[in-house]
Amino acid sequence: MMLSRQDGFLVSGARIADCREELEVDLPEFFEKFEGYGFSRLEILVALSDLVGEEFAAVSGAPRLH
Repeated sequence: MMLSRQDGFLVSGARIADCREELEVDLPEFFEKFEGYGFSRLEILVALSDLVGEEFAAVSGAPRLH
């Protein structure tokens, strides 16, 4: 559930937990794929963090994590 920008921002903990669980299923394969391209785990994490930050910046009213 998301409230208007004036009211704030609300995220269901249960939905986040469900989403995280689904992401964790594919995450090992994601890392394996990019490590296979020669990137280190740290490089992958930094690049992913940058991309997530950009996605948050593009969403009006989203919290700033970076």
